[in-house]
Amino acid sequence: MNIIKQYKMKFFDTSANSNKVWIGMAYDNGLFETRFGRVREGANLQPHRKPLGSAAVSMLEQKHNEKLRKSYRDTSVLDNDSGEIVTSTSAYELSRLAVEQIGGASDTLTAELIKYLVGVNIHAITHSTSIRYNAANATFSTPLGVLTPSAVSEARTLLSEIEKANSSSFYSSSRERLICDYFRLVPADFGVKIPKSSELLASSDKLAGQIAILDSLEAALNVDTPTTPGEKLFKTSLSKISDASKFEEIRFLYESTLNRRHASSGLKLARIYEVEIESMKSNFETASKSFGNVRSDLWHGTKSSNLLSILKNGLMIPKSNSAHCTGRMFGDGIYTSLQSTKAL
Repeated sequence: MNIIKQYKMKFFDTSANSNKVWIGMAYDNGLFETRFGRVREGANLQPHRKPLGSAAVSMLEQKHNEKLRKSYRDTSVLDNDSGEIVTSTSAYELSRLAVEQIGGASDTLTAELIKYLVGVNIHAITHSTSIRYNAANATFSTPLGVLTPSAVSEARTLLSEIEKANSSSFYSSSRERLICDYFRLVPADFGVKIPKSSELLASSDKLAGQIAILDSLEAALNVDTPTTPGEKLFKTSLSKISDASKFEEIRFLYESTLNRRHASSGLKLARIYEVEIESMKSNFETASKSFGNVRSDLWHGTKSSNLLSILKNGLMIPKSNSAHCTGRMFGDGIYTSLQSTKAL
């Protein structure tokens, strides 16, 4: 028995405290099936089936149209059961490729660091969110299924619009529609009581939290096994600095530029790595010749969960009007600090 057509639909309305899912399926043996209920992580939606023969598909279309009229929306998720292929590198394979290609094969500590970065990338997506990682098929999914790249992109646009709406009013009907549209795209388990729309994504921290989830999810979706034989996934080298004088030079710079008022000021330098990312190196060498003013006394900080993506793609500079970023005081760019602990 195989599914020949399927719809996964979502209804989200804060004023009605409604966070529902409806799934309709038509099988090749003429069976029509529906599943519905509240969006809950791990919820077991009970199937309701009717043998309709050749009318199964037309019944599915009829019910789908009925749900659309009731303001349900189709979800942007992939489903392996319906024949759509989700390609992703398993955590084990990703660790093996990263260690082999980035440079940890000959050094145990470096290998452990790289494996940690793979793990923390997965953890950042799954921790305290409704997105889960399936180790069996190495995919990330919402309670309704695996988010598509186009859904992630659309979600970013909605976050940008919500951020603009926040500057005007938290109670406008247009903002409420944006909130509903966002959580129809990125299903979340709110339990039995959904907060008021005016409370959802109502601060820069809450928006930043959603942006971080989308960043990590997109990075994970983009980390796929190369399809061309011999092609490297990571065109990057990571090598531990063993030169004692170089270590002391950087340690002195680190300690002489820290700020004692920062909580991180008690941290000590343990290891230093030199990173060379192929695409960034060639771009930098070209740009530095025309701009000059190259410095080596500036610090840049990032989350551990971002490092796997940086090692693969380099440092990215999204436009300041996108939902990737907040608080760009001086416009687009990669921000650095003269204080080591400010970056930390």
